[in-house]
Amino acid sequence: MTPSLCPILTIGAPPPAGHAVAAALAARPELHLHAAGSPAEAAAAAAGVQPGLVLAWGEDVAAVRRALASLHPAPLLLALDVPDAATAAAVIEAGATDALRVDATPAEAAARLDLLLGLAEARRARAVRDGSDPLTGAFDRRAFLGRLVEEVERARRYNHALSLLVVDVDGLKAINATHGIGTGDTVLRAVAAGCVDVLRETDLLGRLGDDEMGVLLPSTDGGGALALAERLRATLARRPLTDGAGGLAVTVCIGGAEAGDDSVEVLLGRAETALQAAQAQGPDHVMLAVGGG
Repeated sequence: MTPSLCPILTIGAPPPAGHAVAAALAARPELHLHAAGSPAEAAAAAAGVQPGLVLAWGEDVAAVRRALASLHPAPLLLALDVPDAATAAAVIEAGATDALRVDATPAEAAARLDLLLGLAEARRARAVRDGSDPLTGAFDRRAFLGRLVEEVERARRYNHALSLLVVDVDGLKAINATHGIGTGDTVLRAVAAGCVDVLRETDLLGRLGDDEMGVLLPSTDGGGALALAERLRATLARRPLTDGAGGLAVTVCIGGAEAGDDSVEVLLGRAETALQAAQAQGPDHVMLAVGGG
């Protein structure tokens, strides 16, 4: 079976004597593994990682589910080192997707992992069909541009303000080359999560490209868009990554434009031009398009 590239979060540590699952994971270096020492640590790590699968070593399954309750969709959960069949039934009832007994063979552990990874990948594929980007949880490009068309028409019909931001992660290609694609994926998830924290309920977030996010701001003029873009830039700059990246600093450049009477294509072009102007100033800058409409 082709291995999944969905992020995997491990909670706790295997017993000193080792475990078949530890061996199975060690044999799969292509998997994106992220470690947390406890359910509380897992909650912080998962916000940036957005894991498709969680492996809990001897942890309280109910506590793990509570810690990860804010994740949508909830990740699959495999409870490890379960002592007996009765305990396995109990942890599944408490919220585990599956349970692996402590005496499982390496072949059984590998088979269970493949099964759950396949399920996680199927969920990611379904998210794509539903119009969401499986890496970040934002709208994918097609769905976002569809909503942009709708909002431009609505703003024109009712004479409402509308603005668009294009957010580009500074140096993502260098991050991928230096730290690995897994770290680059973590950066993108962290940027998306930071956007969600700053944006209002009526704002829309989409992934436009490998390192670009789009932010649609209904009922927002250029001044409001600039203020929000600056707040977003500053919020992301204050959140260095600690997950396997040694405190990696992440910054973005943002270009923005107010719609006015622009077509969708012109609005996108003006926001992209403003982004290029911001990037010309160096990392961690914001620019708003002047005129247009």
